[in-house]
Amino acid sequence: MGNLLKVFTFLPRTEIERLVRLTEERPGAREAQRRLAWEVTSLVHGERATTQAIEASAALFGRGELSAVDAEVLETALEGLKVESDGVRRFARATTGTRVAEAGVRAGLFRSVSEARKTIASGGVYVNNVRVEDQDAVLADDDFLSSRFALIRRGRKSVGVVTRD
Repeated sequence: MGNLLKVFTFLPRTEIERLVRLTEERPGAREAQRRLAWEVTSLVHGERATTQAIEASAALFGRGELSAVDAEVLETALEGLKVESDGVRRFARATTGTRVAEAGVRAGLFRSVSEARKTIASGGVYVNNVRVEDQDAVLADDDFLSSRFALIRRGRKSVGVVTRD
């Protein structure tokens, strides 16, 4: 990791040595990897874009406020969540009134509505980081961030999105 920090960043030697030492002491913290990612991304895209990407990523996985994420940044962050449809990758579609269970299936999080309903019943489904309590819950107008995207999360790490255009 030290070599990558030396080659791809302008960090002083003392900081690189500190990061390498931290990595050896606590490899799970991934301090050096995070710093390398920050430095390279900031160099390429700028500090503002890097900060926005980090905030969007945190919000997507329940550690931030989704409504505070800029619409353009949100769309970029969600780009990887498109589903395959007729050989084309696009966001799954849903409208106000679509059941959350059905939206989760469309977003590729569940194989069936039955599976989605069971997961909702066990407390494992979130819409925009808010736990869904009712198996028959439907998407409301205010569930669509920037009036367009509804983020559906299954558990801690599985995320899907539906959009209305």
